[in-house]
Amino acid sequence: MKHFLVSITFAFAFLLTATGQSNAVDLSGKWDFQIDRKDAGVKEQWFKKSLDDHINLPGSMPEKLKGDEVTARTQWTGSLYDSSYYFNPYMEKYRIEGQIKLPFFLTPDKHYVGVAWYQKKVVVPANWKGERVILFLERPHIETTVWVNQQEIGMQNSLCVPHVYDLTSAVTPGKSCQITIRIDNRIKEINVGPDSHSITDQTQGNWNGIVGRMELQSTPKAFFEDIQVYPDLAGQKATVRMNIRSAAATKGEITLAATSFNTDTQHKVSPVRQTIRIQPGDNPVEIELPMGKDFLTWDEFDPALYRLTATLNSGKQSESKQLQFGMREFKIEGKWFYVNGRQTMLRGTVENCDFPLTGYAPMDVAAWERVFRICRSFGLNHMRFHSFCPPEAAFIAADLVGFYLQPEGPSWPNHGPRLGNGQPIDKYLMDETIALTKAYGNYASYCMLACGNEPSGRWVAG
Repeated sequence: MKHFLVSITFAFAFLLTATGQSNAVDLSGKWDFQIDRKDAGVKEQWFKKSLDDHINLPGSMPEKLKGDEVTARTQWTGSLYDSSYYFNPYMEKYRIEGQIKLPFFLTPDKHYVGVAWYQKKVVVPANWKGERVILFLERPHIETTVWVNQQEIGMQNSLCVPHVYDLTSAVTPGKSCQITIRIDNRIKEINVGPDSHSITDQTQGNWNGIVGRMELQSTPKAFFEDIQVYPDLAGQKATVRMNIRSAAATKGEITLAATSFNTDTQHKVSPVRQTIRIQPGDNPVEIELPMGKDFLTWDEFDPALYRLTATLNSGKQSESKQLQFGMREFKIEGKWFYVNGRQTMLRGTVENCDFPLTGYAPMDVAAWERVFRICRSFGLNHMRFHSFCPPEAAFIAADLVGFYLQPEGPSWPNHGPRLGNGQPIDKYLMDETIALTKAYGNYASYCMLACGNEPSGRWVAG
């Protein structure tokens, strides 16, 4: 992995829903809920019991006023650099119960670090028979473990990408199922660093909960596991690399078509088709999409976007996904950055995940578009995210505005953890940067990547 900068020639891609039927069930709303202060729930099998409280999701525990009152004795995740708060007479009035305020920190109304359980019953649509069924949680914080009908499905702990669970073997279309999610926001074996902006109280806070989209989704048994679009401006084409995943052998046909959609100039790309023989498991496929000599390019001045429609027909099943992409090349020559061959000066700012009204980054495109347009009004064209990766909505908004982004792995590994010493953070950061690049690296605005902020340890190649 390159530690400071990755020169990326990826497209702007946003996977939308398959066509032909409603393939998502919204799970937002009222959930059963219970705090597990002693972390006894797994041993006591709380996934088999009814929880004793309720919470509305998406949201965080502090946002929903769940947890403990904040006091001068609250045990925070981040480092309180000004320790004089605890003894300075001037600060005494801010240590009084009911008047608590801390320097450098967001001061939420409620605070909780530990385990909490969330539970909901949902009916799986009857017309999903023969389909693959998944649970999609856009941004949990931090570690999730999922049970369905008392069957454990698995555990995930990404701070950067959605947690996605395959529930196919655990549910029956047309019948109700009970989903139980255990969330743990403690720092454990994998320590990203207590001051990392993905978890620290200095910025968004170390909250427990789930924000963003929460859905049951269905796909055909043969489906697009991944689609990546690689623009080639010199070759007047885009290379589309896909992975088709299937439970059984079958024949299939892929159709690709693209049309520009957000500019006054319209450009339609002729469809291409390819027949494939699909084997059980993963099936990598690469197709070139000729863009023609009149294709539109994406940059800060003219952020032209295309909508790619990828269709997979396999037997009686069909899946169609729409992806937005931009024709863009970002590279370094000498000491300069070049965007589509134009010498470019990055005029940037840093975003530390400072959103005090919620304590977490916005999950909607409109909020991020507002942020980037304000930055543009001050002459900026670039944003670096300090030791955290923003949600997908930020990349979508940046693509629409024409703004160059640098996401980072969710770690500031020099306050405790260190890289290159064999600690779990080494593998975790590699996994996270690979996952976030797969999820968001296709966006035209994703131009640079760092593994985290100011790492210490033995991480520089000899």
